[in-house]
Amino acid sequence: MATMLVGSLLAFAAHQRQTRLADAKLQAVAVADELLDRFSGSPGGLPPAGRGAIPGKPGWFWQTTPARAIAPAQIPVRIIRFQIFSQKPNGPLTPLVTVELVQSLGVG
Repeated sequence: MATMLVGSLLAFAAHQRQTRLADAKLQAVAVADELLDRFSGSPGGLPPAGRGAIPGKPGWFWQTTPARAIAPAQIPVRIIRFQIFSQKPNGPLTPLVTVELVQSLGVG
């Protein structure tokens, strides 16, 4: 009986961790949508390389990095990777959302 109890408690704890992570990812998608909307309305647009804290979400931050530059059919564009991470003090960095966006290089 003790073995079944321990097994059940371990399974429940794993389930709770997965539920918390899934909830955090859902919240991160909503935050990413809001941030990307805000960036698209600003004069500078999405910064190709930047990082910032997310208000109201301690330990969360957004980050953009250039993923790659491509020129399909001679159209100059670049791919920017937008990510939201969470990190607890002295804990591992957890990626919650990753989106790759196509940005025109505005030649001409």
